[in-house]
Amino acid sequence: LPWQHAQLFCRDDAERHREIRNRKATTSVDRLCRRHPPEIAMYLRYARSLRFEDCPDYMYIRNVLGDLFEAQGYEDDKIFDWTIVAHDLAKASDLDKGGEGNGRRELCATRASDRVSSDDVEV
Repeated sequence: LPWQHAQLFCRDDAERHREIRNRKATTSVDRLCRRHPPEIAMYLRYARSLRFEDCPDYMYIRNVLGDLFEAQGYEDDKIFDWTIVAHDLAKASDLDKGGEGNGRRELCATRASDRVSSDDVEV
């Protein structure tokens, strides 16, 4: 994200926060979403169009993102990133407490082999 390295150019936290706020306000949706499906830009434009007192149309958002989810070939397996992390940490803890294997080292090797390279993804 364009504002991630703002601290490199700032003298203090207040200046850093001003710089981040400025970068967020001036970064266009097109620039922010240039490597992502158009539905993500649609969602951000919709969110930015809402006024504070507006009630979001959650069904519209669910439909846009749900259609994208299906178009990308994903299946709703009810497994979320945070449950995978919790499961992996529990497994590593069990391994460290005398289970078979090398604990976190084995876990990291397994997880690294599961990773998908950007070369493997069709755009």
